Amino acid sequence: MVAFPTGPRSRILSSWQVLRDPFSFWEDARVRYGDTFELRAWNGDIVCTGDPAVVAEIFRADTAQVKPFRAEAFAPLLGTNSLLMLWGSAHKEHRRLLSPPFAGSRTKAFGSTFRDVTTTRAATWADGAELRLADEFLTISLEIIVRAVFGILEPGAVASWVRDVRELVAAIDPLFLFFPVLQRLPTRRWRTFLTRRDHLDAAIRSEIADRRASGRRGDDVLSLLLDSTHEDGAPMSEDEIRDELVTLLFAGHETTQIAMSWMVYHLVRSPACLARLRAELDAGDGGPAALMRSPYLDAAWSEALRMTPIVPDMLRTTTTPLTLAGVELPAGTHLAFVAAMVHTRPDLYPEPHVFRPERFLERKFGPSEYLPFGGGVRRCIGAGFATMEGKVVVGTLLRTFDVESLVVEEPARRNATMGVKHGVPVRVRRRVAAAATGA
Repeated sequence: MVAFPTGPRSRILSSWQVLRDPFSFWEDARVRYGDTFELRAWNGDIVCTGDPAVVAEIFRADTAQVKPFRAEAFAPLLGTNSLLMLWGSAHKEHRRLLSPPFAGSRTKAFGSTFRDVTTTRAATWADGAELRLADEFLTISLEIIVRAVFGILEPGAVASWVRDVRELVAAIDPLFLFFPVLQRLPTRRWRTFLTRRDHLDAAIRSEIADRRASGRRGDDVLSLLLDSTHEDGAPMSEDEIRDELVTLLFAGHETTQIAMSWMVYHLVRSPACLARLRAELDAGDGGPAALMRSPYLDAAWSEALRMTPIVPDMLRTTTTPLTLAGVELPAGTHLAFVAAMVHTRPDLYPEPHVFRPERFLERKFGPSEYLPFGGGVRRCIGAGFATMEGKVVVGTLLRTFDVESLVVEEPARRNATMGVKHGVPVRVRRRVAAAATGA
């Protein structure tokens, strides 16, 4: 198709390897085929790159030149009005509408919510308890996103929303996303997904209707979207708001939960790093503002996302001819910029498989060298929110608890994301120093 080296010949084998173990696949592929090559996969031929210079070229494309890859696979969950599904002028318009809720000043206002939800959940942990940290972070992250998105504060109502979202997440099979043809088969798994999706959908639409009638509650996302208008002055439709809320519920909780799980896992397996972070955390007052100013906490968050990016490869499809690395690509070419390849380049990150947060204190990495949230016009709009949540939640816990890792963890496919296979089993003990200072 193009003047790039050709990768694996077997479409089925390469697709299975990417689905099962993308980190190993992409690193091995770079050694075999170079930084940029053509991958023959089940769902098409894809030009893949781990070259920061080529990634930068992709990021320079505007929203009318590239669109989401095979977006129809996600439509049954997200709808057709989701920011993740749109491109061109519609994408630009929805990004404008969604920007106010994620402005820096509004994100900072959620700091006390991040801390309070975390301390309330952690108060249920018995001293010396063994627990799956990923499950605890999932509960924390879901409650945070329900409060932030809907402005719901009553504990019973929050618990009901969290339960509904968790049940729908449990019904999502990654095979339905990678092989959309399976969505047309009347399997029990697919019917369960549709039932749970429709249940959550009804609750969201009911909430939208109630809020239109009763008015805004504050600075939650739903209130801000109800106040938003298109450039022609028209309000957002119910379908538009529903689709964006579902997108935020799913994109906003799962990725952050996984990132926090990996962050704590890497820290507790790196005693010198944890000791340095603890000294920095103990020197502050433990409040959200102090945690956000913590340079080593920020570096540890960045390093965890570098080592185990939640989405190891991100795909686009060109809508116009595009020149990449000097090669003219026709419209309709599928592209993948691969964080799993970029983040393990020894020329950028010496000893790439060693957890060393100091590298983010020693130099700054460009947008095409560090890309856990994507980049360009489609960079994750909630990156700042996720970063603040991760730092406040993890910082709060590590000031309060000693954490012992019980199992060597491995990445595992969840859906479009890579999670933690074993859930990060740990033993937690309340720190004497933390108790003495009232943390």
